[in-house]
Amino acid sequence: MKKLSRVALSLLLCLILPLSGASAAIMRKPADGATLAPGSAFEGASNPVLREHRIDSQWYSQTVAAQGDSRYSWSTANLEKLPVNGGKDLYARIRAEGCYAAAIAMVFRNLRLKSKQMAYDPRTGKTDYLAPDPLTITLANMGYPENDAAIMHYSRDPIYMHNSYTLASGFGASYINRDSIARDSKNKARLVADLLMGEAKESGVIVRIDNLRGGTHFFVVSGFREYADGSYDFYVCDPMDRSFAAANIILEKGAAAINYGRDITDITGLRYFKR
Repeated sequence: MKKLSRVALSLLLCLILPLSGASAAIMRKPADGATLAPGSAFEGASNPVLREHRIDSQWYSQTVAAQGDSRYSWSTANLEKLPVNGGKDLYARIRAEGCYAAAIAMVFRNLRLKSKQMAYDPRTGKTDYLAPDPLTITLANMGYPENDAAIMHYSRDPIYMHNSYTLASGFGASYINRDSIARDSKNKARLVADLLMGEAKESGVIVRIDNLRGGTHFFVVSGFREYADGSYDFYVCDPMDRSFAAANIILEKGAAAINYGRDITDITGLRYFKR
């Protein structure tokens, strides 16, 4: 097994602990040059938490819409009857590449947003104000098609987010892109932590990584702990996961972002939304 960096190991452990309902201190060796608090040590003693913040984040799976807990479920009724761009149905497109739409939906739920205009929902055949989920974010990205025919004849791939600024305003939010800062930062873990203590305190941060196998992936970081030795725990809501509760699925199926061969030091983008 490939040896993980300390930050990657922290990510693995923090995924397991919160998802299983457990809570425990994690021992770490101090980072080079780190100064520990008086009376602390890195072997056989506590490693003090300097600061922490975590929200009770919404989570959606792009791959398994129906969950045992209704809080994490979203309806896909009738979506397999709607072929889009290239013949694939709308649900198939979300399953395949809907990580960003799902991540935005999580953040919008955290902010308790709804669409500012009434829009058509192909699952119900009705027009209403839409609560965020992977489908309604996709519909907003498409400019709110007025019926099934408009969805099927949409000229672009509906799953690629064309304009996050316009999408955000449609839900009464503002969009902040920090991709360039994230790429150039020498301390990406601290950058994410600072945002979670600041402007993204209510929403969580959407993180982008480049997969080793090609393409990009997005997930939500909903919280962190910063320790005296300079290490971090990050709490992750990853739309590629198939179950919120079963941490073993994250590890075995490689759904968590870190199992793509990346960790928090490899992020290439940071994005968040504000009310």
